[in-house]
Amino acid sequence: PPGRTLAAELTAAIRGAGLFKLVLGSEQRARNDYVLGGTLERFEHRPTAANPRVVVDFTLTLVRSSDRRPLPNRRYRGEEPTNAPTPEAMVHAFNRLSARLISDAFADLNQLRGRL
Repeated sequence: PPGRTLAAELTAAIRGAGLFKLVLGSEQRARNDYVLGGTLERFEHRPTAANPRVVVDFTLTLVRSSDRRPLPNRRYRGEEPTNAPTPEAMVHAFNRLSARLISDAFADLNQLRGRL
């Protein structure tokens, strides 16, 4: 499913950069200081649009575990042209767009980390 794929990619990016001391996926359980949750609003392929493209739209919220207080949430939305009317072009467009949005989310989390 697209939501799990995006979550796995974001988890890998955060873990790989050492942004936080310990980063667990949604299936893993441990005592934590913060929980990052999200909602995937749109993950669409628009092949019949005037300019064929893909659209991704999701919201992330970081919650402090000690008091369940949500820290500022952020919405990430983008569109990417498919460049060709093929399934392969659609997959490549989703990959480019997802990478860009995950990079944006990572930068925001990195900036927020300094204020935690």
